[in-house]
Amino acid sequence: MDFSKLFKKDHVIGFDVGSSTVKMALFMKREDGLHLVRTEIKELAEYSDDLSFEKEAVSALRYLLRGIDTKRAKVIASINCPSTAIKRIVAPYMPKAELRQGIALEAKNYFPFSIDDSILDFEILGDMVDKGIRKYDLLVAVCPINTVQKNLSILAKAGARPSSLITSSYAMGKVAEYTGKEEELKCFIDIGSSHTEFIIYKDKTIVFTRKIPVCGDDFTKSMTGALVS
Repeated sequence: MDFSKLFKKDHVIGFDVGSSTVKMALFMKREDGLHLVRTEIKELAEYSDDLSFEKEAVSALRYLLRGIDTKRAKVIASINCPSTAIKRIVAPYMPKAELRQGIALEAKNYFPFSIDDSILDFEILGDMVDKGIRKYDLLVAVCPINTVQKNLSILAKAGARPSSLITSSYAMGKVAEYTGKEEELKCFIDIGSSHTEFIIYKDKTIVFTRKIPVCGDDFTKSMTGALVS
Protein backbone atom coordinates (compact mmCIF):
# COMPACT_ATOMS: atom_id res chain seq x y z
CA MET A 1 0.00 0.00 0.00
CA ASP A 2 1.28 3.48 -0.89
CA PHE A 3 1.04 5.38 2.42
CA SER A 4 2.41 8.59 0.83
CA LYS A 5 -0.91 9.02 -1.01
CA LEU A 6 -2.89 8.24 2.13
CA PHE A 7 -1.39 11.19 4.02
CA LYS A 8 -1.06 13.52 1.04
CA LYS A 9 -2.24 17.11 1.58
CA ASP A 10 -4.33 18.07 -1.45
CA HIS A 11 -5.23 21.61 -0.40
CA VAL A 12 -3.78 24.64 1.36
CA ILE A 13 -6.12 26.76 3.50
CA GLY A 14 -5.22 30.28 4.59
CA PHE A 15 -7.07 31.97 7.45
CA ASP A 16 -7.12 35.51 8.81
CA VAL A 17 -9.09 35.85 12.06
CA GLY A 18 -9.70 39.56 12.56
CA SER A 19 -11.69 41.51 15.12
CA SER A 20 -14.70 41.96 12.82
CA THR A 21 -14.33 39.32 10.09
CA VAL A 22 -12.82 35.91 9.39
CA LYS A 23 -11.30 35.43 5.92
CA MET A 24 -10.41 32.21 4.13
CA ALA A 25 -8.58 31.33 0.92
CA LEU A 26 -8.58 27.74 -0.38
CA PHE A 27 -5.91 26.53 -2.80
CA MET A 28 -5.68 23.22 -4.63
CA LYS A 29 -2.31 21.57 -5.26
CA ARG A 30 -1.66 20.61 -8.86
CA GLU A 31 1.41 19.58 -10.81
CA ASP A 32 1.98 23.15 -12.04
CA GLY A 33 1.56 24.73 -8.58
CA LEU A 34 -1.20 26.09 -6.36
CA HIS A 35 -4.54 27.16 -7.82
CA LEU A 36 -6.96 29.44 -5.96
CA VAL A 37 -10.35 27.72 -5.94
CA ARG A 38 -12.31 29.60 -3.29
CA THR A 39 -12.25 32.75 -1.16
CA GLU A 40 -14.81 33.78 1.42
CA ILE A 41 -15.35 36.30 4.20
CA LYS A 42 -17.61 35.83 7.20
CA GLU A 43 -18.54 38.84 9.30
CA LEU A 44 -18.63 38.43 13.08
CA ALA A 45 -21.69 39.41 15.07
CA GLU A 46 -21.29 41.95 17.87
CA TYR A 47 -19.53 40.61 20.95
CA SER A 48 -18.92 42.03 24.43
CA ASP A 49 -15.91 40.08 25.74
CA ASP A 50 -13.17 37.62 24.77
CA LEU A 51 -15.39 34.61 25.42
CA SER A 52 -18.15 35.77 23.11
CA PHE A 53 -15.55 36.76 20.49
CA GLU A 54 -14.10 33.25 20.55
CA LYS A 55 -17.58 31.78 20.16
CA GLU A 56 -18.29 34.00 17.15
CA ALA A 57 -14.90 33.28 15.55
CA VAL A 58 -15.26 29.50 15.98
CA SER A 59 -18.75 29.61 14.46
CA ALA A 60 -17.45 31.65 11.51
CA LEU A 61 -14.55 29.26 10.91
CA ARG A 62 -16.83 26.22 10.96
CA TYR A 63 -19.08 27.92 8.41
CA LEU A 64 -16.10 28.67 6.12
CA LEU A 65 -14.82 25.09 6.46
CA ARG A 66 -18.08 23.51 5.37
CA GLY A 67 -17.45 20.75 2.84
CA ILE A 68 -13.65 20.81 3.34
CA ASP A 69 -11.69 17.85 4.69
CA THR A 70 -9.16 19.60 6.95
CA LYS A 71 -7.26 16.33 7.46
CA ARG A 72 -6.20 16.49 3.81
CA ALA A 73 -5.30 20.18 3.91
CA LYS A 74 -2.34 22.21 5.08
CA VAL A 75 -3.62 25.08 7.24
CA ILE A 76 -1.79 28.40 7.52
CA ALA A 77 -3.15 31.17 9.74
CA SER A 78 -2.26 34.86 9.76
CA ILE A 79 -2.08 36.48 13.19
CA ASN A 80 -1.81 40.12 14.13
CA CYS A 81 -2.14 42.53 17.05
CA PRO A 82 -0.49 45.85 18.05
CA SER A 83 2.48 43.94 19.55
CA THR A 84 2.97 41.55 16.63
CA ALA A 85 5.89 42.75 14.53
CA ILE A 86 8.56 41.68 12.07
CA LYS A 87 11.96 43.31 11.54
CA ARG A 88 14.82 42.83 9.14
CA ILE A 89 18.09 42.79 11.07
CA VAL A 90 21.77 41.95 10.68
CA ALA A 91 23.28 39.58 13.26
CA PRO A 92 26.85 38.38 13.87
CA TYR A 93 27.72 35.07 12.28
CA MET A 94 27.54 32.16 14.72
CA PRO A 95 26.64 28.45 14.70
CA LYS A 96 22.97 28.07 13.78
CA ALA A 97 22.38 26.07 16.97
CA GLU A 98 23.27 29.21 18.96
CA LEU A 99 21.52 31.72 16.70
CA ARG A 100 18.07 31.56 18.32
CA GLN A 101 19.48 32.19 21.79
CA GLY A 102 21.64 35.03 20.51
CA ILE A 103 18.69 36.72 18.79
CA ALA A 104 16.50 36.29 21.86
CA LEU A 105 19.08 38.12 23.99
CA GLU A 106 19.32 41.06 21.58
CA ALA A 107 15.73 41.21 20.30
CA LYS A 108 14.64 43.70 22.97
CA ASN A 109 16.78 46.28 21.13
CA TYR A 110 14.96 45.71 17.84
CA PHE A 111 11.35 46.37 18.89
CA PRO A 112 9.80 49.49 20.50
CA PHE A 113 7.84 47.46 23.07
CA SER A 114 8.47 44.74 25.63
CA ILE A 115 8.77 41.23 24.21
CA ASP A 116 9.18 39.45 27.56
CA ASP A 117 5.89 37.57 27.10
CA SER A 118 6.25 37.00 23.36
CA ILE A 119 7.16 34.11 21.09
CA LEU A 120 10.11 34.79 18.78
CA ASP A 121 10.95 33.22 15.44
CA PHE A 122 13.27 34.09 12.57
CA GLU A 123 14.14 33.32 8.97
CA ILE A 124 17.66 33.44 7.53
CA LEU A 125 17.55 35.47 4.30
CA GLY A 126 21.21 34.85 3.55
CA ASP A 127 24.81 35.67 4.46
CA MET A 128 26.47 39.05 3.96
CA VAL A 129 29.90 40.60 4.49
CA ASP A 130 30.09 43.92 6.35
CA LYS A 131 33.56 45.49 6.56
CA GLY A 132 35.13 42.12 6.02
CA ILE A 133 33.03 40.44 8.72
CA ARG A 134 30.57 37.68 7.84
CA LYS A 135 27.06 38.26 9.17
CA TYR A 136 23.51 36.94 8.86
CA ASP A 137 20.70 38.82 7.11
CA LEU A 138 17.55 37.91 9.08
CA LEU A 139 13.83 38.46 9.41
CA VAL A 140 12.83 38.34 13.09
CA ALA A 141 9.18 38.13 14.18
CA VAL A 142 7.61 38.43 17.64
CA CYS A 143 4.06 37.88 18.82
CA PRO A 144 2.57 37.88 22.35
CA ILE A 145 2.04 34.40 23.75
CA ASN A 146 -1.58 35.26 24.60
CA THR A 147 -2.31 36.16 20.96
CA VAL A 148 -0.80 32.89 19.72
CA GLN A 149 -2.67 30.80 22.29
CA LYS A 150 -5.98 32.55 21.55
CA ASN A 151 -5.67 31.88 17.81
CA LEU A 152 -4.62 28.27 18.34
CA SER A 153 -7.60 27.71 20.65
CA ILE A 154 -10.07 29.19 18.15
CA LEU A 155 -8.68 27.17 15.25
CA ALA A 156 -8.60 23.92 17.25
CA LYS A 157 -12.23 24.30 18.35
CA ALA A 158 -13.21 24.85 14.72
CA GLY A 159 -11.40 21.66 13.70
CA ALA A 160 -8.42 23.28 11.98
CA ARG A 161 -4.88 22.56 13.18
CA PRO A 162 -2.44 25.02 11.59
CA SER A 163 0.95 23.85 10.38
CA SER A 164 2.23 27.42 10.73
CA LEU A 165 1.27 30.86 12.01
CA ILE A 166 2.54 33.90 10.13
CA THR A 167 2.26 37.65 10.61
CA SER A 168 0.09 39.60 8.19
CA SER A 169 3.13 41.60 7.02
CA TYR A 170 4.96 38.37 6.15
CA ALA A 171 1.91 37.18 4.22
CA MET A 172 1.91 40.41 2.22
CA GLY A 173 5.59 39.82 1.51
CA LYS A 174 4.65 36.63 -0.29
CA VAL A 175 2.20 38.66 -2.38
CA ALA A 176 4.99 41.13 -3.19
CA GLU A 177 7.05 38.30 -4.69
CA TYR A 178 4.52 37.99 -7.52
CA THR A 179 3.79 41.66 -8.19
CA GLY A 180 5.86 43.95 -10.39
CA LYS A 181 9.58 43.83 -11.05
CA GLU A 182 11.92 42.32 -8.48
CA GLU A 183 13.94 45.52 -7.90
CA GLU A 184 10.87 47.75 -7.52
CA LEU A 185 10.07 49.43 -4.21
CA LYS A 186 6.59 48.42 -3.04
CA CYS A 187 4.49 49.73 -0.17
CA PHE A 188 1.48 47.90 1.30
CA ILE A 189 -0.97 49.56 3.70
CA ASP A 190 -3.03 47.28 5.91
CA ILE A 191 -5.88 49.23 7.57
CA GLY A 192 -7.34 47.17 10.41
CA SER A 193 -9.97 47.96 13.02
CA SER A 194 -7.43 48.75 15.77
CA HIS A 195 -4.27 49.86 13.90
CA THR A 196 -2.77 50.51 10.47
CA GLU A 197 0.46 48.93 9.29
CA PHE A 198 2.83 50.15 6.59
CA ILE A 199 5.09 47.52 5.01
CA ILE A 200 7.77 48.45 2.49
CA TYR A 201 9.48 45.85 0.29
CA LYS A 202 12.46 45.94 -2.02
CA ASP A 203 13.90 43.01 -3.95
CA LYS A 204 10.99 40.90 -2.63
CA THR A 205 12.13 41.41 0.98
CA ILE A 206 10.78 43.49 3.86
CA VAL A 207 12.93 46.55 4.51
CA PHE A 208 10.64 48.55 6.83
CA THR A 209 7.43 48.12 8.83
CA ARG A 210 5.58 50.53 11.09
CA LYS A 211 2.24 50.39 12.94
CA ILE A 212 0.28 53.52 13.80
CA PRO A 213 -2.80 53.86 16.06
CA VAL A 214 -5.03 55.18 13.26
CA CYS A 215 -7.47 52.57 12.06
CA GLY A 216 -10.67 51.76 10.25
CA ASP A 217 -12.80 52.56 13.30
CA ASP A 218 -11.37 56.11 13.29
CA PHE A 219 -12.41 56.61 9.67
CA THR A 220 -15.89 55.26 10.45
CA LYS A 221 -16.32 57.61 13.43
CA SER A 222 -15.11 60.63 11.44
CA MET A 223 -17.46 59.91 8.54
CA THR A 224 -20.37 59.21 10.85
CA GLY A 225 -19.75 62.44 12.75
CA ALA A 226 -19.71 64.45 9.53
CA LEU A 227 -22.95 62.87 8.29
CA VAL A 228 -24.75 63.43 11.61
CA SER A 229 -23.67 67.05 11.92
